[in-house]
Amino acid sequence: RSLEHIRAKVREVAAAGTIPMVVGGDHSLMYPDVAGVVDVYGVGNVGVIQFDAHYDAGEGGSHLLSHGQPVRRLFNEGLVPGKNFIQVGLRGYWPGKSAFEWMQREGLRYHPMAEVEQKGWEAVKERVLKEALEDGPEYIYISFDIDVLDPAYMPGTGTPEPGGLTTREAFPIVRGLCAEKQVVGFELVELN
Repeated sequence: RSLEHIRAKVREVAAAGTIPMVVGGDHSLMYPDVAGVVDVYGVGNVGVIQFDAHYDAGEGGSHLLSHGQPVRRLFNEGLVPGKNFIQVGLRGYWPGKSAFEWMQREGLRYHPMAEVEQKGWEAVKERVLKEALEDGPEYIYISFDIDVLDPAYMPGTGTPEPGGLTTREAFPIVRGLCAEKQVVGFELVELN
C-alpha cells in the first residue's frame, strides 16, 4: 500500500525542481522512486543507472513487488525503455542464463563483474560513462544498492556477494555521473 504514497511524494519533490534523495529500505523502492521521477520528466526521457550485485528483474513469487522485482515492473509498465537502463556490478548466482537472455531481448545494457575482471575497471567505467552521457536520455536516475560493493567494504546488507566493487572504484563513477549529467533522482538502498 505504500508504493503509491512513495511515488506521489517522489513526484512532488521532482516536480518542485529538486532532486529526490531516497535513503534506506530495500530495493523494491526503485519502482515507486523511478516511476515518480518519470511522471515528471516523461517516459523515455529518464535513464536508470543501477549499481547492484543482482539484476532485480525477477518474476513470479507471492508478492507483486519485492526487492528482486522492481526492474521487471518498470519494464512491464513501459516506464523505462531497455536502452535507457544500465546495470553495473552484477555477479553471483543471479542473474542466470534465462535472465541474461531477457535482458538482451529488452535491450538493457549491463556490466557484470566478470567484465571488470576481464577488461579492467577503468575500461568498464569509461564504457558506462559513454553509454550514460552520449547514448542515454537527457536525465538520469541513480539507483545504488550497497551490495554492489564487496562485503569487505559494506558487510551490512541482506544479500552480500563476494567480489564486488571497492569504494575507490564506486565513488568516482558516481561523482562523474553527477557532475556530467542531469541527475533527477538518487537512491541508496539495501542497508541491513
